[in-house]
Amino acid sequence: MNVSLAKDEFETTIRPVVEGLGFDLVGVKVARTGRRSVVRILADLPGGGIGLADCARISRAVGVALEEAQSVTGSFTLELSSPGLDWHMEAPDDFKRYVGQKVKLQMQDGGIIEGTLTDVSDQFLSLADTPDSVPLDKVKYGTRNH
Repeated sequence: MNVSLAKDEFETTIRPVVEGLGFDLVGVKVARTGRRSVVRILADLPGGGIGLADCARISRAVGVALEEAQSVTGSFTLELSSPGLDWHMEAPDDFKRYVGQKVKLQMQDGGIIEGTLTDVSDQFLSLADTPDSVPLDKVKYGTRNH
């Protein structure tokens, strides 16, 4: 039996649980693997730094919430992890989580820009180490620079 719930519905159920525990919900993916569905959740502390104990705590709380949700039917496996240092930031909200941290931007033209992220708007990224704002539509993705 498969989970008969769309990604958006999962996110609506999961978000208040994750945020209520003081974490950011970074992403939710629902995929089918054979007869089961897999619900993959990315969560982090604001600014990064989630630990294994945090993931276990979130996983337990989300599991209870999904079991109690009347709209969730079928079998699924719940996977929870942090975005990790190599996670690809693409949307403005992804970048906003890491203002003040060093980032590496992989540009659409193949170039790389590195620096400390100082500001994020819907269209531009500002880095402390570069004189001009970087148009977000020219960025393929960004990662935290470690």
